[in-house]
Amino acid sequence: MPKRKWCFVLVGPDLRERPEGSATLWIDAVQLEAGTRPTPFEPRKPLEFAIWTDRPGNVFEWDEPMVAKLAVANRGDAATARLRLRLTDFFDKEVWSQDVAFDVPARGRAVRELRLPRLRGFLRLHATLGSEKQSIRLASIPFHKAADSRFGMNHAY
Repeated sequence: MPKRKWCFVLVGPDLRERPEGSATLWIDAVQLEAGTRPTPFEPRKPLEFAIWTDRPGNVFEWDEPMVAKLAVANRGDAATARLRLRLTDFFDKEVWSQDVAFDVPARGRAVRELRLPRLRGFLRLHATLGSEKQSIRLASIPFHKAADSRFGMNHAY
């Protein structure tokens, strides 16, 4: 319990014992609040969701299917999650959309793989559940197949 009006919280690994200086840090369910004792953790909404891919940087090769994952967590009674999915291109023009509904057990979660249409280029996958929105960037590009190349590109548009 802090003794003053303001306090500072530092969260992180102690790298003094790791000579290579690298670590992975996962932080979850941090709750800062005023009071003499903490209240139990509560999610912000009864249904919460996340979208991701298993690919580093969400980058896919042109000829392979783009697969995203969608998880919905439920803190209440059994419910049906109804999500709106959209893909937009580099210029933010919608190129695909789909409504997805699936059952989520009470105080549980459901995970689904989403096979996205075969599109090429730089895309953004948008997901909406009620008033909650999330998006991730995706790329479907040709991979360089040779062992090495004289040329590289750093494009921060």
